[in-house]
Amino acid sequence: MKSGHYRIIDNPAIRLPTIDAGRFHKRNISMVGLLEIDITNARQKIRRIHRKGVEFSFTSYIIKVIGDTVAEHNNVQALLLKDRRLVLFDEVDISISIERKIKDGYLPFPLVLRAVNTKSVLDIDKEIKDAIEEEIDDEYTLFMPRHPRLGETLLRFFYGFPSFMRVLFMERLVKKPMRAKKILGTVGFATVSMTGGLSGWTFPSKNAYSLYIALGSITKKPLVVGEEIKIRDVLNMSVIFDHNIIDGMPARSFMNSLVKRIEKGDIEEYLDT
Repeated sequence: MKSGHYRIIDNPAIRLPTIDAGRFHKRNISMVGLLEIDITNARQKIRRIHRKGVEFSFTSYIIKVIGDTVAEHNNVQALLLKDRRLVLFDEVDISISIERKIKDGYLPFPLVLRAVNTKSVLDIDKEIKDAIEEEIDDEYTLFMPRHPRLGETLLRFFYGFPSFMRVLFMERLVKKPMRAKKILGTVGFATVSMTGGLSGWTFPSKNAYSLYIALGSITKKPLVVGEEIKIRDVLNMSVIFDHNIIDGMPARSFMNSLVKRIEKGDIEEYLDT
């Protein structure tokens, strides 16, 4: 609808769960780490592997390293059970957002990569690429792929409720940790490619996870390497913990392990399961 100096367009219904999630998780207490990680070694090794004809993305590598590190410190992905107990999962299910082809263009959709800690970088990369390349008819198809029209009817009915009712339903739906894992995964992940020399971090102020990791810019910066100052490739990474579950010491231990793994850049060990 157009009027004067502005226009009004439809907000895709797929965005409503994100809006509801922000209202639902307003009571979370976040603890945020802003990291600068030297990825020079990792990128050099990835380029050498690419020259041998083995293709995978840097993002897939980072997701794999995150999965293995979380498995080693699995308390960071724990979920609360009635405030007095924590549920610890052996598998690391990482939820990412991808753009999917639909008839009228592209829309962002969540993709949960299951048991990342048991897969190789190549497995993860293929799973992401296959999901991106799979064309769907509309946003409702993913809800009930075998019965898309029924899925559309149910979702349109659900989206017709007021926001507070949808949030209440969401609260009941993910109240049980096992069900929350099945629907949402256990770790949230996002990447925002900043270009043009822009350096910075990005992170959501509210999210549904005990652990959420967001990649920001990659820029060249001077760092102290040994006794010398060198120009290195530096990744800005935000690590957000739910402080209701994670305290400072385990959070620090996890971040130290994650940074050490990424900076070491042992790519070969992640190519096989």
